[in-house]
Amino acid sequence: MEEVFLKCLNLSVRASYMILAVLLIRFLFREGTAKYRVWLWIAVFIRLLFPFSLKGIFSFLPQGDVIPEGIMMTETPAITSGFNAVDQAVNPVLQEHFTPAPYNSANPMQILVYVCSLIWIAGIVIMLIYMIVSALILKRKIMKSGTVRDGILESSHFDSPFVFGILRPVICLPSSLDEEKRHYILLHEQMHIERKDHILKPLSFLVLAAHWFNPLVWIAYRLMCRDIELACDEAVIREMNGEEQSGYAETLLSCASEGRRLASPVAFSETDVKKRIRN
Repeated sequence: MEEVFLKCLNLSVRASYMILAVLLIRFLFREGTAKYRVWLWIAVFIRLLFPFSLKGIFSFLPQGDVIPEGIMMTETPAITSGFNAVDQAVNPVLQEHFTPAPYNSANPMQILVYVCSLIWIAGIVIMLIYMIVSALILKRKIMKSGTVRDGILESSHFDSPFVFGILRPVICLPSSLDEEKRHYILLHEQMHIERKDHILKPLSFLVLAAHWFNPLVWIAYRLMCRDIELACDEAVIREMNGEEQSGYAETLLSCASEGRRLASPVAFSETDVKKRIRN
């Protein structure tokens, strides 16, 4: 278990450099097309899963293990971050507090890694429980709300529109919507399904669950969800005229003011409406 934890930790540290690079790119090209930012976030989450070598735009990032596999048993524990200032600040602390004393049966670094791996596993379990419970609550709500027709379910039980499901996604709409709002919302939610966003979001949450200890991964997940919404909007309004775009923006504003935002790793709802309307 400790070896798996160290591998995950190394993946997380290396991906952190990439997240910082994507944040910079996102800031510099914040007025650019959102779909390209989504692809950058997809690359980040793939990086969090697999220790592949990155070429091209991210080739300047450190590629080797920051934390060596043998750190638990070495007499002089040290990291190799790729940045001398970081190594010179961290390694003396590690060697002062975690260098094994002669004749001690327990290595302090080995104990530390073991305890951290237990906490890591506990965090993953909590994240998975949250995901499963959220899915079951929504599933139960959907089953009580009526009959799905053509992949669409309308009910007064829904406060805001959302997409639920992976293999057979269902578009859930509040029954109070008028015909114009219903038209625009269906365009948006159907575009999510066409773009496979309903699959991308829960898969990304699973990656987040494995790297829950890294705050940069939380930031990446949050910003990816924002960019997915913006990219979906861009795809929907590409063929609209000015009047239709205005009606689409008014629908977003109406949904934001009338309903509550759905916070679930297994469903999509309207988020960051101010930014989306401005776009």
